[in-house]
Amino acid sequence: MNDFKPGDIVVVQTKYYGTKTGVIIKRWFSPLGIDRGEEWLVQPFDHKRKIICEPCDLTVVQRSY
Repeated sequence: MNDFKPGDIVVVQTKYYGTKTGVIIKRWFSPLGIDRGEEWLVQPFDHKRKIICEPCDLTVVQRSY
């Protein structure tokens, strides 16, 4: 199991824009109440918009302490 936590630096494989490097901000829960499993909110370093992603799309580059 992947143990992600806020502050981890990760690489995200996106659907349209390839790979993006960023930092995990927090665990994401759908505002509609839809349980899609574990999702994370990532702030990429090269853009102001955040990415909501599943663990299968994340690779940890550096863990936070």
